[in-house]
Amino acid sequence: MKKKVTCKICGSESHDKYRVRGCALSECTKCGFVQMTDSENDAPFDYGKNYFVNNKYKDTAALEKEYGRRKKMLMKYVPARSRVLDAGCATGDFVDYISHTYYAAGYDVSADAIEIGRRRFPHIGRHLFEIKEFESRTIKYDAVCMWDVIEHLSEPDKTAEWLRDKLNPQGYLLISTPNIGAPFAKITKGKWPFMTPPEHISFFTKKAFKELADRLDMDMVAWRSRGKFANAGFILYKFNRVSNLKIPAPIIRLFEGPVLRKLHIYVPTSDIQYLVMRKRN
Repeated sequence: MKKKVTCKICGSESHDKYRVRGCALSECTKCGFVQMTDSENDAPFDYGKNYFVNNKYKDTAALEKEYGRRKKMLMKYVPARSRVLDAGCATGDFVDYISHTYYAAGYDVSADAIEIGRRRFPHIGRHLFEIKEFESRTIKYDAVCMWDVIEHLSEPDKTAEWLRDKLNPQGYLLISTPNIGAPFAKITKGKWPFMTPPEHISFFTKKAFKELADRLDMDMVAWRSRGKFANAGFILYKFNRVSNLKIPAPIIRLFEGPVLRKLHIYVPTSDIQYLVMRKRN
């Protein structure tokens, strides 16, 4: 008998949908939220030093484009000199990027990431925290950002509630994450480039975020699904994550060099969603 699975976002029944990389994922019948329910590997995904030095974090030109998009979105709703928290800040790049405009801080569950960030950005090092250091802080923020974070969380609802409580009245929660409701995701299914459990384990649709906003007592004031800037090396890295056909490592390493690393393109798959929630009074 199959185990009954309840959606973590809206509480409705979920049914088996995918089996990818030894992991089972179920889809909510009401809001479309997809969550990992079982894995052949009991070991947690390793967010160590190697994770933060792959092509994604060397892709400086594409990341600059993405940071510009995120900052523009932030500035539309949050005035300069406000307090902004980057939840899941990785090595602190976005905290550094907005530090001349906002009073910015960040935390991450990876001690390795924070160590790298403090070494790379000593001028903001005291504003980068390991999760254990951050949990005891009582400062409230005008905005909390979760950039490419919520898809990694086993309990995204509880983390979102915790971060909501870190906001000032009418504060904003800004999120970017893969959109499993996008046509490209539906067509590619288990081969979708973002379908990489046990790394990505929670996948949202627009409807699921509406359910989450109501649960958080927040208003969803903006939502958009867009493509992504990426360099060729990162695209090849993602291809190897989801495909049975593997591109040789020496070819991928060619795109880690100082010249080819700067080459990037806009991938118009419209499967990255950006949304803004505002805390109700």
